[in-house]
Amino acid sequence: MLSEYLNDRIMKGLSKSELLQSSSPLIISTIRRIADALVYELKHEVLAEGVHVERLYASQIDDRLEDTMHGQLQVFVVPRQEEYLPLDRTSNKYHGTIDIVFSQELNRNVMRQMDTLLTVIECVTDRFRLKRLDTYHLARCIKVIHSVGEYSSMGFHDDKFVSELTMIFEQAR
Repeated sequence: MLSEYLNDRIMKGLSKSELLQSSSPLIISTIRRIADALVYELKHEVLAEGVHVERLYASQIDDRLEDTMHGQLQVFVVPRQEEYLPLDRTSNKYHGTIDIVFSQELNRNVMRQMDTLLTVIECVTDRFRLKRLDTYHLARCIKVIHSVGEYSSMGFHDDKFVSELTMIFEQAR
């Protein structure tokens, strides 16, 4: 089925880059769909205007953390793991693990900034916990873990606060 789809797209004269940018469900991985839906909802429905939100892969995160914009909250959505659960007669489930990394440069008023950041993280947690994504209804968040330190040691990195939420989404296939 996939090869027929690709052959049809190639016969229509589409380049490889156009094929890879296609919105076909056969081309875009499930974890990328969930991550892109999270980016959209964070950017347009959850966080305030002006907050930088983007999808990255784990190999890109260190460089981006070093480039934190002065005082601006940055949020990175990082697809991390896919797990295909055993098949049986009643279910065919998939779990996708995605990290949402929050990074902000801190100034002298550290305590107030930390309180605000932790409130933002709690609001994001409450928004997605045990709910389906509005822009990708097949995925439902089944677990949220808030931790500090996976992407930088002890949560502080060169006067920047870094914290992450790990969300596990389930999709019945």
